[in-house]
Amino acid sequence: MTSLMLIQNWFIGDLNRNIPPLCTLDSKNVAYFTKGNNVRCKMAAFMRIVEAEAREKEDVWLEKLGDWEYRSVTRMRNVISADFKAKYCATKRKKELSWSTVYNKMTQANAFGNKRNKANK
Repeated sequence: MTSLMLIQNWFIGDLNRNIPPLCTLDSKNVAYFTKGNNVRCKMAAFMRIVEAEAREKEDVWLEKLGDWEYRSVTRMRNVISADFKAKYCATKRKKELSWSTVYNKMTQANAFGNKRNKANK
């Protein structure tokens, strides 16, 4: 799943594939997946960075989960994509990076504010 797909699936899911909005899932919903809760926590951390990026921009973040729809997610994604890609998606590849690769780049860039990462730099 690409980072753009994760952003969309986080807020509105995918009715055609029977995917609920991922933000509505908790640990008991993903317990039967291998490392399910660990993956869900990483997705939530990824989305906290997306939220921070969107809040920096003017008028693209919606507070209520029910207010998100395809058009608002696409608009938010388009507004933050240039800065987001420059910070976390720099690569020579022409294809979109998976969300987990972008998560690893966020960790390397210390986007999560981990004190252990600061000590190494």
